[in-house]
Amino acid sequence: MIKIIVLGKTKEKYLKSGIDDFINRINHFHKIEYVVLKDRENINEEGKEILERIDDEFVIVLDVFGKDCSSRLFAELIKKECIEEGKKLVFILGSETGLSEDVKKKANLLLSLSKMTFTHEMARLILLEQIYRAFNIIKGTGYHK
Repeated sequence: MIKIIVLGKTKEKYLKSGIDDFINRINHFHKIEYVVLKDRENINEEGKEILERIDDEFVIVLDVFGKDCSSRLFAELIKKECIEEGKKLVFILGSETGLSEDVKKKANLLLSLSKMTFTHEMARLILLEQIYRAFNIIKGTGYHK
């Protein structure tokens, strides 16, 4: 199972449509849960709510200072942790105010999507596309060329 935890609703309709599309596509490969939490002004309060929603899973926090990763390496990570070892992967994306240090400390991996800057809503779509791409790499379909 893959769980994605985000803070705040996606406001842009075109991004919401893309997010919904990739969630449906990923569900053909693997069960995915997309959790939207209310964003708060206090990142420590947000952090407590996030930490209440994760247990013993493999936690990946998206962070601008995280590890760079190619799509193939990302697919290998998903294959190893999620498919071969049967772990539940939890991806956490913060709001524009970031994430609490407690959430970052809980992470098994800090991951950067790019050196470029994206809106938090766009990062959601990019992450979902990369998860979908990873499953296509694992299955050997023609999506990733």
